Amino acid sequence: MPTIRSQIEAICKHSSVAEGREIIVVDDGVWTARTLHALDQVMKEHGIHIKKFLAALVIRQEDPNPEFLAIQDRLYAAKGGNFAPGAVLDWLPLRDFIVGVLFGGRTLGLMNDSKNGISPAIDEFYPNITMPGNLCAPYLLPLGDPHHWASIPKTEAVAFSRVCLQLSDELYRGIEEETALLRDHAVTVKVGELGRIPYFYRQLDIGVREEIANSLAKLS
Repeated sequence: MPTIRSQIEAICKHSSVAEGREIIVVDDGVWTARTLHALDQVMKEHGIHIKKFLAALVIRQEDPNPEFLAIQDRLYAAKGGNFAPGAVLDWLPLRDFIVGVLFGGRTLGLMNDSKNGISPAIDEFYPNITMPGNLCAPYLLPLGDPHHWASIPKTEAVAFSRVCLQLSDELYRGIEEETALLRDHAVTVKVGELGRIPYFYRQLDIGVREEIANSLAKLS
């Protein structure tokens, strides 16, 4: 995954940005707006003005944080996507609850010790670098924290996680069965072949369904 610094540099070098020094940012949803505010500060540091923030969903808070207030005059929701405080408990993509799918789960990072002062905004708002190995933490037990990360009630976290693990197992069973029909021999999806590897699945040559079974056993 490209670093934040390299992504920013690529945006700045784009011909249309280099000429106009103004961009519009599109996001799927906004809750606290901390990510957008951080991006706003980084782009300002590079002499680029974010004219508008466009989002499919804007979920407003009863007591908005400073980052939200800082960009709210440039923040626009799609038609029907502006939600009043308390109307939405939480929102997350389905991929965060399925084991091993691309872009799913929480990205694991390491503190970046290579700060050199070239970009103070990046050093302040993006202090981590992606952990080597494409590792993640799905939003389910025992691999992650569905309560704090996805607002799943503590009393329901185990049952919820069990269902997610069972659905993940069905997904990989289906992949193995369909692939076996095409190749005319048995196939096992290995952990090392996953789009995103859960942090606790450290044996890359083991079948992912075996690891899912181990996770389910821990919830018994």
